[in-house]
Amino acid sequence: MPVAAIPPPSGSGEYVLVAGHLDSWQFGANDNGAGDTTLMELARVMHNHRGEFKRGLRVAWWNGHSHGRFSGSTWYADQMFDDLRANCAAYLNIDQPGCRQCTIYRPFCTSDISAWVKDAVSRIGGQETEPAAPRKMADQSFWGVGVPSFSFLPVLPPDAPDLQKDHPDSGFPEYWHNPADTLDKMDRDLLTEHTRLYASALLELCTAGRFPLDPRSTAGVIDEALAGLEALAGSAFDLSPVAGAAARFRKSAEALMEKSDDPDALNRAARRISHALNAVLYTRQGPFDHDPASGAAVMPGLQLLAEYLSAGPESHDGRVLYTRIVRERNRVVAALEEARRIAASV
Repeated sequence: MPVAAIPPPSGSGEYVLVAGHLDSWQFGANDNGAGDTTLMELARVMHNHRGEFKRGLRVAWWNGHSHGRFSGSTWYADQMFDDLRANCAAYLNIDQPGCRQCTIYRPFCTSDISAWVKDAVSRIGGQETEPAAPRKMADQSFWGVGVPSFSFLPVLPPDAPDLQKDHPDSGFPEYWHNPADTLDKMDRDLLTEHTRLYASALLELCTAGRFPLDPRSTAGVIDEALAGLEALAGSAFDLSPVAGAAARFRKSAEALMEKSDDPDALNRAARRISHALNAVLYTRQGPFDHDPASGAAVMPGLQLLAEYLSAGPESHDGRVLYTRIVRERNRVVAALEEARRIAASV
C-alpha cells in the first residue's frame, strides 16, 4: 500500500491522515480511480504548502477495500496502532468524487469533529448540511483506535438521471460497481470542485493552532442517543449510571472549552477524549478488534436493548443479552469517566 508522508518544518510527529481505496470493480473510473488521482493531486499541492504546516500530512492508498472488506485499512490500524494513537489528529476518507451529476455533499463524521465538518462544507463547499453519524463503510477503520474521522462523500441529487434505480436513497449512480464505470461518467469541473474542498479542508487542519475538536459536540450526541435508549428501555433496564456519567462529562467538557486558553493543552486533551470515547460510541469490538462492515449506531453495544426487549427479559436469550448489556453499560460509563478526568485535568 503506497503511503506518502509530508512532515511539518518543526519535525513534530503529529499528522492528518487522508486516504482512499486503490482496488476497484472492473474499470472503476469513478470508484475509485477518481479518488486515487485526487489523492495524488492533494499530495502534490499540499507538498507546496509544507512550510506552513504545524502538523504533517500522510496520504495512503488502501487495498482490500471491497474484496477484503477494508482489509488494507484494518491492517494499517492494527500495525500502526501506537503511531495512530499518539500522532494521528484526524482521518479523511476520499471515495468516488467527481462523477457527473454528483453535486451534493453528504458528510458523515465522528461527533468530536462534526461542528468543523459542517462549517467547512458551508464555507468552502457552499452547501448547508447536517453531518450524519459515521457508518462502517469506505475504510472507516479507525474509530476503535479513537481517531476523529470524517468524509465529505459527494452524491447525486434525488432527481439525477444517473441515480441508482433500485436504491435511489444511496445517492450513488447506476453504474456503481459496474463495468459501465468508465471515464465518460466523469465531470472534470466537479472533480476540481471536490478536490478544492478536500485541499482547503486539509490545509486548515494541517495549519491550525487550535485543532477543531470539540468534546461538547460529543456530549450532545451522547445525550441525544441516551434519551432514545432510555425511552426504549423504560423500566426494563437501568441506564441511570450512564446518564450520571454523561452529565458529569458534559459539565467537564463545557468547563474545558470555556476556560482553557492553552491551545496545545486543549489539543492534547481533546484528542485523548476522542480516544476514550470513539471506541464505545461507534464500535462494539473496541480498540483492538474491528466490527463487521455495516451501518453504525451511536453506542452500538447498548443498542442491544432492542434485541433484549424483543426476546423477553425472562427468556433464555433475554437473560444472556441482559448480561451483555450490563457489560456494555459498564464500558460506556468507564469511558465517560475517563473522558471526564481528562477534561478536568487541564
